[in-house]
Amino acid sequence: MKPEHVKPLEPSVTVRNRERPVEEQLELDQEQLSRVLEDAPIGMAIVGPDGRFLRVNHVLCEIVGYPADELLRLRFQDITHPEDLGTDVAMAQQLLRGEIPRYQLSKRYLRKDGSSVETMLSVSLVRDPYGEPVHFISQIEDITLRRQAERALADSEKRLRLLIGNAPDGIFIADIEGRYTEVNPSGCRLLGCTREEIIGRTIFDFISSEDVSRLLEVRKRLLAGASDVGEWRMRRGDGRWITIEVSATILEDGRWLGFVRDITLRKRMEREQHLLAEAGRVLACTLDHEEILAGVAGLAVRFLADLCIIDLLDESGLVRTVEAACADPSRRELARRLREREWGRVPPPLVQKVLQCCEAASFTEGLPPNFIDAVSGCPEQREVLRELNPHGYMAVCLVARGTAIGTMRFFSVHPERRFDEEVFWLAQELANRAALALDNARLYLAAGRATRSRDEVLGIVAHDLRNPLNAISLSAQALTRRQDPPAAGRPGGEHLERILRSAGFMAKLIRDLLDMTKLEAGRLRLEVECHSVGSLLAEAVEMLRPVAAERSIALRSTGLESPWRVKADRARVLQVFSNLIGNALKFTEEGGSIRVGAELKGEEVRFFVADTGPGIAEEQLPHVFDRFWQARRADQRGAGLGLTISKGLVEAHGGRVGVESQLGAGSTFWFTLPVAPVEPGKGSEAGVRQR
Repeated sequence: MKPEHVKPLEPSVTVRNRERPVEEQLELDQEQLSRVLEDAPIGMAIVGPDGRFLRVNHVLCEIVGYPADELLRLRFQDITHPEDLGTDVAMAQQLLRGEIPRYQLSKRYLRKDGSSVETMLSVSLVRDPYGEPVHFISQIEDITLRRQAERALADSEKRLRLLIGNAPDGIFIADIEGRYTEVNPSGCRLLGCTREEIIGRTIFDFISSEDVSRLLEVRKRLLAGASDVGEWRMRRGDGRWITIEVSATILEDGRWLGFVRDITLRKRMEREQHLLAEAGRVLACTLDHEEILAGVAGLAVRFLADLCIIDLLDESGLVRTVEAACADPSRRELARRLREREWGRVPPPLVQKVLQCCEAASFTEGLPPNFIDAVSGCPEQREVLRELNPHGYMAVCLVARGTAIGTMRFFSVHPERRFDEEVFWLAQELANRAALALDNARLYLAAGRATRSRDEVLGIVAHDLRNPLNAISLSAQALTRRQDPPAAGRPGGEHLERILRSAGFMAKLIRDLLDMTKLEAGRLRLEVECHSVGSLLAEAVEMLRPVAAERSIALRSTGLESPWRVKADRARVLQVFSNLIGNALKFTEEGGSIRVGAELKGEEVRFFVADTGPGIAEEQLPHVFDRFWQARRADQRGAGLGLTISKGLVEAHGGRVGVESQLGAGSTFWFTLPVAPVEPGKGSEAGVRQR
């Protein structure tokens, strides 16, 4: 019968003698047991109640690193890791006492080389027919690699949790219906909500209603195996909308994983840069008043508001709505109804406050009850604004040179568009640039009117001066002829010569002023024909040779036999030569020389006038073709228009003009004309502006 008490593991256990079975059956059982032990894929051992190994297989020997003969001389207690021995012995005692049918535990064995090996031990007990313990059957599986993998996985999961917990981007996990099941701390901060306020809610609770259809399309692509990266707008817990970038994919278990980054600041900076760049481009392309207004209003509704209204003060003090634009194309008719509306001399209160103080005003947290009346300048505006039902408002003063010239008013129609400090700053910046452009356009118009008035006056004065000037010249010439032959030292002779020279100078000045006016107005007429380069050079030199001889200056020419031809107005080209050679004669000292010539440079002929004069300082070279410029102000040798006119005449022919000079080494003025075909050209009207 079963004993009432089982002693702890002892060195030996007395077993009663039983009737032995037949030898054949015993040998068969022993053979089968040996095959089971040896063929087992894991370590197997038969262990006596005292813990001594009775039978072991080769797999166990490999696990613990002992040969079988050595292992059979040991107990399991001898090769068990000390930290695991107590648990193993205690459970073996429970098994011997019949308290448990079997046991399994993870334990470490000490190998023969001193290292440890992790195993999974499974132990059962064989009893005789009388219930006495016979031996343990132990199964030992080497789980070292499994434990290493488990520890690596645990470490990886720990690092992953640490990474997710400290990730700067929000990480959201949701089920296939979009209901959040997990979110990291950055995701909570991004939405301004606690984890409890997010878990259980759906993506649709946070995105704009306008993005729902797009989200459903993205979900189809994700379910098909694709990933997606896109920009979305989400509403935070405080009601503020932010722009986010979401990288989304579907996990193997069917859940949605999203990495979410707040790009509101980045998008804002991009919008600022884009707006200011577009404003610079739009305002730099025109000086037309209406184009500026339309461009600025268009930019405002593209970047800042749903509706923009621009009001200007006219010269009489009346306020007029001159431009209006809507972001929604279907509401353009409403914008048209707002344009060209006169309010009278007293604008509505909110607009008057902005104009008087030159300060901006805004409402970002709701509009006052009487808002429509406070910003409407006429019944038509009140009607349109009531129809639009705005939710937000900003007004910015247009200030030019310290004076208010109008206002820009911005309205938000959609609640999602909010006027924060950043938008307010952008509105002011756009208004500043618009005011500057409008002021420049006004000045340009004023300058145009002044130029036209000047040209008209100049034409009248020049025409009226010619008649008395011609009379003075003719009278002086008649008096001079009466003195023929002239008597040296005769009274009045010197004065007559001075009158003639002054009359000639005045006539040339009038011609230069008229030419300058025609060049600036684009009304210069060119009689263009083909001329040989040699003939132009010869005529230019012969025209001024007497003047050069009178001053004892050698005037030489090169290239008179050149075969090239140019297409030009002969009289105007000779006028250019006259100005350049005449300029050289003024500044070349007696006994000096001037060389005039031409050379072929690609598809154009380069004419030049080189002198041995004092030269021009390097810092003065960029200004020699400026109007009324002279090298030495104390030495007024003309009106300072000759070189400017020469430049305009050359550019009217499609050529270029320039100068090369060095102090003490003379100057070389040059200009180019395009090479012409052999056939003569026809005269043409050339619209010319000085460049």
